[in-house]
Amino acid sequence: MWKLSEVAKIVYDAFMKKVLLIHGFEGSKESNWFPWLEGQLKQFQYEVLNKTLPNSKNPNFEETMAFLEDATKDFMPHDSIVGHSLGGFFALKLAEKIELDRLFVVAPAVGVLPYAQYRKLWPNSNVDAVERVLEHPVDMSKIRAARKVAVFSDDDHLIPIESANEFDDSWDVIKLSGFGHFQEKSYPDLFYRLMTI
Repeated sequence: MWKLSEVAKIVYDAFMKKVLLIHGFEGSKESNWFPWLEGQLKQFQYEVLNKTLPNSKNPNFEETMAFLEDATKDFMPHDSIVGHSLGGFFALKLAEKIELDRLFVVAPAVGVLPYAQYRKLWPNSNVDAVERVLEHPVDMSKIRAARKVAVFSDDDHLIPIESANEFDDSWDVIKLSGFGHFQEKSYPDLFYRLMTI
């Protein structure tokens, strides 16, 4: 015999939309606009999974994917993922494995990247670990999401605007000016635009 609380949980899990937020290299769930976005999404009744990735200063592909696959084990096709920078790369890799409603990647780490520049910018950071992570190619043909959005800025000093060329016509590719690497604390106009796509 089913208990009412068990039935309520099944119904809640089936209809409550989840959003996973994935931060970038050396970041945390408190980085950049993630706390702000979490608050905005909760106002729209989303269940938000905003987690700090393991070992974000020395990322390991297998460790991070295992962590994210566990976080999304209960995801359904009405759930979504938002990833920024290296988190955008991991969002793409996850979307090869699970079906999503929306997939948003902001300044995703794809394409030909300036590792030599990264080493100059971050002399005490483990750029080699990032390079090893990104050796795992994204298979865009395997990505399953009803709506796919990639956002870039032409003045991003970390992710070249040319990375937008990695995304085919099945994506809404948004190219902006003046946003840099999208590291402010909030982006209300961009959030509204993404919510209406």
